[in-house]
Amino acid sequence: MKQNQTRVWRTLGALLCTLCLLTALALPVLAVSPTTVTKPPVTTQSPPLSEKHKQMLLVDDANLLTKSQENALRKRLVALSEQYHCDVAVVSVPGLDGVDIMNFTDDYFDYKGYGQGSNHDGILFLIAMNERKFWMTTTGFAINAFSDSDLAYMTAQMTPSLKSGNYNKAFGLFADLCAEGLRQYGNPPAVTGNAPTAPKVTSAPPKVTVEPPAVTDNNVTESVYPDWAWQPEEMEIDAAGALLAIATISVLLSLIIVLMLRRRHKSVRFASGASDCVVPGSVQITGNEQFLGTHTSRVRRPDPIDHSSGGGHSFGGGGSSTHTSSSGTSHGGGGGSF
Repeated sequence: MKQNQTRVWRTLGALLCTLCLLTALALPVLAVSPTTVTKPPVTTQSPPLSEKHKQMLLVDDANLLTKSQENALRKRLVALSEQYHCDVAVVSVPGLDGVDIMNFTDDYFDYKGYGQGSNHDGILFLIAMNERKFWMTTTGFAINAFSDSDLAYMTAQMTPSLKSGNYNKAFGLFADLCAEGLRQYGNPPAVTGNAPTAPKVTSAPPKVTVEPPAVTDNNVTESVYPDWAWQPEEMEIDAAGALLAIATISVLLSLIIVLMLRRRHKSVRFASGASDCVVPGSVQITGNEQFLGTHTSRVRRPDPIDHSSGGGHSFGGGGSSTHTSSSGTSHGGGGGSF
C-alpha cells in the first residue's frame, strides 16, 4: 500500500514538472509576440457655448429664484445643453401682455436666438406669473425626443410644485426630466454650425521604411543577419494561440490527475436512497405525529421607491403635433396652468 502511494506521488510530481516546463517554454513566445495597439475611441465633444448663450439658458425676470439657486440651475442647464447639443432653457416672465402663452413662448425662443445647429435644436420652459400659466416649446430633434405624451407627463410632474410655489423644485424637475428624455433619445449628430472645422488633410505623411544594412561582396547582397540569428518578422506568433495551447495542456494534465485520484479512491459508490447514507440502528423514531393544521400570515410588500425624476416613464413614444410660429419655424409643445 505504501509503495502504491509513493508511486502515485511520483507520478503527480512528474506531471507537475512537465506542466511547469511547458509554461516556461511558452513564456518566450509570449514575450516576442506582436503587441496590438488599440487606438482610443474617437469621441465627439459638443462645442462650448458662449458666455452670452449660457446666460440665456436661465432668465428669471419674475425673480422666482435666489442667487444661489440661479447659479446651480444654470450650471445644470449648461451641462445638459453642451452634452446633448440641445438647448435646455428656463424663462420666467411677469406677464404675457395679452399674447397667447404658446405664441409668446415660440416667439421668445425664435427671436432671442435659442437652439443649436441648423435646426435650432432645443426645448424651452416659460412660466408667466400674472396668468399663472406655463408652456414648453420644442424645436429641431427635440420635437421627436419629447412627444405630446412626454410633455403631458412632464406637466403632471411639475404642476404640484408650481401650485405650492416651490419654483426651484419645479425647474429642477424640468431639468431632470429633460436629461432623462435626451438620454433615452440618444445623442444626435454633432453640431456643425458652432463647432470649428478641423483642417482637412490632403496628403498622408511620407512613409519611412527602415531596412537592415547589407554587405555587398562581388556584387552579391546578403543580410547582415546570419542564418541562426533571431529574425523579428519570423517570431511574430499569436499570443492568443500560445495561451490557448497552454490552457489546453493544463486542462488535459488536470483531467489525467483527477482520473488517477478517482481510480485510487475505491470507497465512493452510488447511493440510490437516503437509507444508504444512514448507519443501521443509529436513528430510532418513537410515537406518532398528527397533523393539526396551518396558519398563514400575509404582509403586503411595499411598493419600490423610484428615486429617479423620470419615474420610469419611457420618453419618445407616440407622436408630436407641430405648428408654425410667426418666424416660420416648426415647433412642438405643451403646457398648462397652476
